[in-house]
Amino acid sequence: MFVLIDPLQYAERTRTDGVGTGDGTSDEALLSAHLDHALEEIRFLRSELSTRNEELRRKDHIIAALTERIPELPSPPEASPEPRESPETPTVGTEKAEPQPERVPWWRRIFQ
Repeated sequence: MFVLIDPLQYAERTRTDGVGTGDGTSDEALLSAHLDHALEEIRFLRSELSTRNEELRRKDHIIAALTERIPELPSPPEASPEPRESPETPTVGTEKAEPQPERVPWWRRIFQ
């Protein structure tokens, strides 16, 4: 937590002999005001935290209720006694493929 101090008030207080802030208020009054503000901020943040925690609890209850409604997935089928066939690679023929002629790039065909 941070406490913001007005730079002008701080400068006036340091220029005086240290008894007061220079504007008639005492250091204790200024400190008390800052402390009251800090305590009020803490109360606000605690109430916000309480509200957020309650919202999280409600969301958890909703999620739990929804997951209970989801039907259980069926178990996977038992392994069949027959082994699966291995995948076959397609063959294009049993004879040896003829080598294809080398392709010439189009630009060589034009500029030759």
